Amino acid sequence: MILSKVMMKGSLDFGSSKSYEKAINLFQHKAETLYKMCLLIKAEDIFNESNHSLVIPQLVINGSDKFWKNTIYMLECMAQFAQAGHISAWRIKLEDNSLQNHIAIEPSGEKIVVQEYKSGITALKDGDTDVAFKHFTSAIEKYNGHSQAYERRGKVNFKLQNYETAIHDYAKSIELNTYSPKAYFGRAVAYATIGELNLAIQDLEFAIKNSIPMQPIYWKSRRRKGEYHFLLQQYDKAAFEFKFFTKRDFKEEDPNFRWKKRALIYYSKSLLELGETQEARNAWKTAIKISGSAPIDESIKNYLDVAFDSNLDTTVSKKINV
Repeated sequence: MILSKVMMKGSLDFGSSKSYEKAINLFQHKAETLYKMCLLIKAEDIFNESNHSLVIPQLVINGSDKFWKNTIYMLECMAQFAQAGHISAWRIKLEDNSLQNHIAIEPSGEKIVVQEYKSGITALKDGDTDVAFKHFTSAIEKYNGHSQAYERRGKVNFKLQNYETAIHDYAKSIELNTYSPKAYFGRAVAYATIGELNLAIQDLEFAIKNSIPMQPIYWKSRRRKGEYHFLLQQYDKAAFEFKFFTKRDFKEEDPNFRWKKRALIYYSKSLLELGETQEARNAWKTAIKISGSAPIDESIKNYLDVAFDSNLDTTVSKKINV
């Protein structure tokens, strides 16, 4: 029997005692009769009667192909009863730590709440913020416990530059689901936009804590945290975050891929400020080899360009005005 490492996290909200009871009864029936208890999860560990939900805060376990497939099928079945939620599952080869599968499970079916939320997601992807706002608001009105709808409406409000309202929506999302990194990340960016960098860093710490390295948001949070430490001139903390980010080998389809050059430049400047000249120079050399990137602060780039390309030592480079 070949085993793989399995990682899972997320939740499903059933919204009512009736739907919750249907879900847990079916789970127990299938577990005993169809799957013969060959599952990676147990009902007593994941079902929460007090708020009618199924919660997997973070599961890391070794399992066979059979156990993986049974568990995924079971969770997909449970999603049919849910009003809201999202569960991510990864299967990783033990011998080389490479990704075998990634499954995303969300509520399905014809429930009005589910359809309103999905319509909001489509509108947001299309850039139609007004329509997205209406759909997310409708989903919230129909099910006030919809943490994802609050989080996505927070993103819409941020795009509309309604930063205080966005912060309120993100806070409500966090209140409903303390395990979701997206709401912490979104509120962090909103806080940073209004100049509250320390509050932003606190939220990014929670985003990192509630995500795993398999998720792009884990690395997005580390990079943002590094940049906010940099802006506060906390160069040691900034360098710590940038070191993690720049050592990661992102695939081209990963949203973090295009930010590596920017992170290397900030990492180089942080190291230079800490007097670690050779390491700073190495980071700079790596950065300038990367073509195409996210926006870069030209003043910082010019600073490093003069400091290194002119062969200036650290004491001279620190006299350069950025």
